[in-house]
Formats: sequence, structure tokens, C-alpha cells
Amino acid sequence: MLTDKIARARQAKRQNFLRLIAFGCAALLLLALVFFFSSYSPSDPEQPVATEQSETAAPPQPSDSTATPAGDSEVRESYLEAYAHYQNILRPQLDEIDIKSWDKALSERLQQGEADAIDAFSAGDYGKANSTMKALNTLAETTLENSRQAFTEAMTNAEQAYDALDYNRARLEADKALMHKAEDEAAQQLSAKIEQIPQLASLEKAINVARVENNLARELALINDLLQIDSEREAMKQRAASLRNQLAANRYEQHIARGYRAVDAGDLSAAKTALNQARQLYPDRTENQQLASAITELESQLVYDSSVAAAQAAQQADNWQSAVKQWQQALQQRPADKTISDNLARAERIVSLQQQMQALLANPQRLSNELVKSKAEIALIQGEPLRGASPSLNAAANKVRDSMNAANKPVTVEVISDGETAISVRGVGVVGTTRAKTIELKPGTYQFEGKRQGYKSKIVEVTIPLDTASYQVSIVADERI
Repeated sequence: MLTDKIARARQAKRQNFLRLIAFGCAALLLLALVFFFSSYSPSDPEQPVATEQSETAAPPQPSDSTATPAGDSEVRESYLEAYAHYQNILRPQLDEIDIKSWDKALSERLQQGEADAIDAFSAGDYGKANSTMKALNTLAETTLENSRQAFTEAMTNAEQAYDALDYNRARLEADKALMHKAEDEAAQQLSAKIEQIPQLASLEKAINVARVENNLARELALINDLLQIDSEREAMKQRAASLRNQLAANRYEQHIARGYRAVDAGDLSAAKTALNQARQLYPDRTENQQLASAITELESQLVYDSSVAAAQAAQQADNWQSAVKQWQQALQQRPADKTISDNLARAERIVSLQQQMQALLANPQRLSNELVKSKAEIALIQGEPLRGASPSLNAAANKVRDSMNAANKPVTVEVISDGETAISVRGVGVVGTTRAKTIELKPGTYQFEGKRQGYKSKIVEVTIPLDTASYQVSIVADERI
């Protein structure tokens, strides 16, 4: 419809332009003829002398009986100016209006007025031609002003109808506007937008249904679809912003609630995920700190529970060093928990006793030393109440006791010599000169020294093992000085 009107308007404009050229040529020809006859000289011998009768046969004068020849020239010039104004200024603007569709009678009046003015001028009736032309200009200017007002009114009505999604009224008013300004860009754009009214109306209906159903997400999605078509609907933009805020608030509350459910279920990972999602929406809400505190408490509880369980498992496995580490972690979470501190102290004591027992067993012969023996006896006494909790400590204590008994049980040592070497045991006593002599020594390491006149002294270091009934040592100083 719009394309056809624009095509018709352009065709009419071309026709009027051609008509204007034709009229201009005719006017120029007429002016040339008038100039020719006005300058004609009667000195031509063949030209008949004008008589009184010939004067009465002259062309009819304009209806204005008072006009003089000079006045005719002025009226003619006034007509030509009015005609030029109409053709150059008013007529192109009129051609942009579909006057026949708007007001057929007005269109005919304009055409008739132009024809009458030209006919009067062609007949030499300049006064009539001038007055007719001026009346035509006045009518044209009035027509243009009325057209502008009608265009503005039609555009306003079309906009209102479009906003109300009233397709029929909007289409009618837009067509009226295009009737007055077919080339107007705003009118063309509005006309195109009006064709989207059925789709917009369908979306608005669906939006209202979603709103009644309180389906905020669907309502927002539909509004976004509508704004893709018409982004200037302010009410819908405001509603979309409100829905986005409301949905964000709902999601935030859901994240917080899910975080607390995860805390109650002991799911630390899910709780942290929910907190991060909530912070992304509203970083500064106090609910974030509250949930974070609950998560911190849960994390502490989980570490505590895990450490206690691991410590107890380590104790069951007689792995007291691991138990110490786990009780220490548990105590970090509950510094005032006396049960944890008592368990830690017991585990540390067992580990310490185990280390002492292992050190004693690394060199059991030293248990024959009174100082070492005294330390071993103290360790055995301290470990007595704990041996039932640790099989390894109990076994080590038994082994230390056995080793201590063995280390302090005398062993029969037979000393063999040549009967000339004086033998002694450093730090213990003198054996004397003998070929064979039996003495008693506790298990351990000893240095036997043999001396003989004229010979170098000889030292023999021997280690008397545990759990042996007898031992033999041979020493002779047989290297001369």
C-alpha cells in the first residue's frame, strides 16, 4: 500500500514538472509576441494607417477599465511573479501530497484555478489572470498549512494507537500521514512498526498471563522478546529491570538457603559453592558473612571430627606418632577440650617411652651400666600404666627388661695365658699371672691388658654377649721390646 502511494506520488511529480516546463515555454512565447506587436512601427509603407475604426478592432482589454498600458505591464509582471512562486515554491510541495485521496474537490479547485489563470493570461486579461493566480497561491498555502496540521495530527494519533497496540486505528492514521508526506522517514518508520503490532499484542498477552501465574522468569523472557522488536517501550523496560532485580534477589535467597542446607548436611564443598554464587549477586549483603561464619564452623567441626577419628584409628593401629599429629590438629580446633589435650598427652608419652626403649635396645650391653640401668628402670616404671594401650610399647618394655636382666647376669670368663704375662681388666681389676683362670664378668665390652718384662704390653678388647653362659679370652705378651 505504502509503496504504491509513493510510486503514484513520484509519477505525479514528474507529470507536474513536465507541465511546468510546457507552461513556461508558452509564457515565454506569449511574452515574445506581446513584445513584437508593441514594438511594431507604422512607417512601413505597406502598413495601413490606423483609423478610428481600426482602433475599435484592437484586442480586448482586461476587465479593469481603469488600467493603463503601463498598468497592464505591472499587472502582467505581478501575475508572472505569482505564477513563478506557485510553480517553483508551492506546486512542488503540493505534489508531495496525495490531494486527490485527501480532498478530491480541493484537488479539482487547485487544477481549475491554475487553468483559469493561464487561460486569462493567454487571453490578455492580465487583471483576471493576476487575481486568479493570487487566489490560487492563497489556496495552495492554505492547503499546505492544513496538510501539515493534518500530518501532525495523524502522526500523533498513529503513535497513540501504536502504543495502545490498536492495529486498525494505527494503520488508518499512518496511511493518512503518508497521504500528506509519503517521503517522510518518520512516517515510513512508524508505518513499518505498525505492522509489528500483532506480534507485540501476542507477546503482551503472554506477558500478562505469566504475570498472573507469577512466573517471573517467563515474564522476563517474554518482555525481552518484546523489547527486541520495540526497544522504546519504557513501561516494559522498567518492568524488565524490576523483574531482573526480583529474580536476582530470589536467586540470592536460594543460594543462601542451599548453603545452610549444605552446612546442616556437612557438605562443605556445596556450602562454599552456594556462598560464592550468592556473593556474585550481592557481594556486600550481611547474609554472606553469616553463612561464611557457619561454613567456617562447619570446616572446623569437620577437621575436628576427622582428626579425632584418624587419631583413634592410629591408636588402634598402634601408630602413636600419627595419633600425636591427629590429636594436635583436633586440639587446634578445640583448644579448651580437656579430653583432646589428655589424649594428646598420653600419645606423646607413649611415643617418648617408645623412643627411650628403642635407644636402650640399640645397645643392650650398656644396661649393665648402673646409670643406664637406672634410667631403664625408670622408663619401665613410667611405661607400666601405658603398656596395655600400646602392644609395641609393651613388647619393647619386656625386651628392655629381659636385656637388662641379661646384661646384669655374670658370665664365666676363662682367661688363657702363658703363665708369665700379668693380666688385668681395665676398669674392673687384676687377673694376675696364670695359664688359665676363670673369672665372672657381666656382658659388655672389656679391655684385657697383658704385661711382661722385656715385652710390649698387649691389649685385647672383647665383647661378652648377652645370653651366654661362658666366654674364653686368650692374651699373651709375646712381642719383645
